Amino acid sequence: MADFVAAANGDSAACLRLSRISRASVLYGSDDVLFASMEGAMLARLAAVRGDRQAAILLGEHLVAISAVYAAGGDDETACNIGAEAMAILELCEGHPPEGWDRAAWSDHVLQVVTAAAELADGPMMHAATQYRAVWAPFLSAPAEPIGGI
Repeated sequence: MADFVAAANGDSAACLRLSRISRASVLYGSDDVLFASMEGAMLARLAAVRGDRQAAILLGEHLVAISAVYAAGGDDETACNIGAEAMAILELCEGHPPEGWDRAAWSDHVLQVVTAAAELADGPMMHAATQYRAVWAPFLSAPAEPIGGI
């Protein structure tokens, strides 16, 4: 219960923890995929807009799961939009491991999610992903490197 209160008060770490619980419930089949993934995506999104790349990748995982549900239900347009956002987030995060992550381990982790998203990708999705990259870039782009002497 404490994490819910903390998340409601803007604690991004609590949002990330709750989102991980939602993802685990999907992976272990203890919750409805769509419901738990949407709840987890919302919580991960709150942490990701604060620049938390781990939350952003988790958001991507939730979005891939949601996209797959819509695709299986025949709603290709919604599946495309949701998948496009996942692809954009993953592309922005791939080369920028969060503190405490080894670059190779981070790339492997992101690659697993990208592989799942790529199974859903098509031309319109890749086009829509460019729009989502513009939306997410201010939150997930790497900090600017100082230029020598300036």
